[in-house]
Amino acid sequence: MYSRREPGRPRPNYPYVAALACLAGVLSAASACSTNQCDPSSVTVAPPVGTWQFVGDCSTGPGCDLVWLSSPTLGTWQDFRGQYTYTFLFPPLPPLPQGLAADFSAVFPPQAWVASVPPDEPDANFTQASGQLAEFGNISSRSISVTNAGCAPYSVLVEVTVPVVAIGDAGSGPD
Repeated sequence: MYSRREPGRPRPNYPYVAALACLAGVLSAASACSTNQCDPSSVTVAPPVGTWQFVGDCSTGPGCDLVWLSSPTLGTWQDFRGQYTYTFLFPPLPPLPQGLAADFSAVFPPQAWVASVPPDEPDANFTQASGQLAEFGNISSRSISVTNAGCAPYSVLVEVTVPVVAIGDAGSGPD
């Protein structure tokens, strides 16, 4: 058998070397989340925050929406640590005209904006969140949960839009 190694020199253990190379690659790729600063956790933002506002005209019947913002657009946003799930409790709904109801079964997809420097500071920067920066879940007429599945901390602004419908047209969505 032909061999290039010198007689008496041990043969390298290639599977061991390959395993070490793979481990080094995995560790370097995971270095951003390798400490306990990124352990999953959850927070309930209480008492209820944000405000409900009407968008459109509900005075003569359906045709408007209720929009909830977690904080003022140009105000102080909620801290949004990496690997944390935040449950925002909604304040009570404003009074609706007779015969109308907020239809939480038909909620529009929620939206979120994240900022490394919030809009109320001089060096403000923010963008609409997507993917793992804002994973929504557990929406009801009382609350919504949003997870920062990344490791970097941000500030977050969350928006929920709920259609207002005639009571007979309201769905039987989650409470």
